[in-house]
Amino acid sequence: MAVSPQNPEQHISCLKVEGRPQHDAWILVVTTNEERTAYESRIFHYPQFPNQEGRVALELSTWLVDFTVGEDSTIHALSADGTVWQNRQGQTTSVKVSPSTFTKICGPMETATIAAVAADGLAFLLSTTGWVNLHSPFSSRLLDVTAISPEDIYVCGADGVFGHWDGKAWTVIDLGTNADLLSIAHDRSGRVLVAGVAGLAFIGNAASGFEAVIGADQGLYGLCPYEDGFLAAAPGFGFFFCDGVQMTPFKDGFAPYRLSAVGRIVFAAADGDVVLFTGREWLSLPVY
Repeated sequence: MAVSPQNPEQHISCLKVEGRPQHDAWILVVTTNEERTAYESRIFHYPQFPNQEGRVALELSTWLVDFTVGEDSTIHALSADGTVWQNRQGQTTSVKVSPSTFTKICGPMETATIAAVAADGLAFLLSTTGWVNLHSPFSSRLLDVTAISPEDIYVCGADGVFGHWDGKAWTVIDLGTNADLLSIAHDRSGRVLVAGVAGLAFIGNAASGFEAVIGADQGLYGLCPYEDGFLAAAPGFGFFFCDGVQMTPFKDGFAPYRLSAVGRIVFAAADGDVVLFTGREWLSLPVY
């Protein structure tokens, strides 16, 4: 977390930016005290980011770790204590879903599916009747999830954990590593890219298998589909582009952790900053 220049006793972090067409952006910012005993989480909505003033769409006195926004602007947000918060048309409700700390949520940008994973290896799916425990076979900490459909969900995590849910059962996929797999994403064709520490990356799907991707030597903490490949966020370098075979440098000089893309526009969270690529220029915008 970065120290706030307005209040040195306050620490602040931009945890996620979810981009939409026409520079529409949703941004999660968390502030805490030096002792990490009190948290304030705010999700801002910026139409025409950064040219139009934003508004607070959700504000909670808890530690939100992730969120996603539907086409109707309904927010689903995860808190560290395993609670899911929903904000629809200004009304906020919550439900305790996980017995342990949530880590990531995905959806519903390319699909109506919303899924979440937690630190104790559990995975959950939001159905028409509420949140459903998918009873994953993993005991290691799950770190990310991507859902192509309710019958096509991938999870990854610590110790090389990687698995696929087909709507009925789990398949444990052995990638030949016990290193942490930090992030996962899919494109519209169903290709899945999973990546982790020290540039470790694999691409493929559950049906055809996965192949190693070469070229990066930095930890890859965030992924998203971009044009005919994927972008990877590497806080130790900047951005890499994956063409399906190798990673090549895309832009250095930033420290992004999470990212999303709409067309050629890239939005990324970089601790105390939001990184924006307009398709022509790169901007770094503080969230203080």
